[in-house]
Amino acid sequence: MERLSRETPAQVLFDCLMVDGHELLDRPLEERRARLEDFHRSHSGAIHVAVRPNV
Repeated sequence: MERLSRETPAQVLFDCLMVDGHELLDRPLEERRARLEDFHRSHSGAIHVAVRPNV
């Protein structure tokens, strides 16, 4: 597992609570998700999104 984590680094992003000093806690999930995708695209390239249905 340790070797695999070095060879294949992973990022797990699941929500965006603040951007540029502006809190997003009261914003809808769809807006926070769009901001998260924008952040990821601008900082690391391709994005792969996994959606978890509401429980």
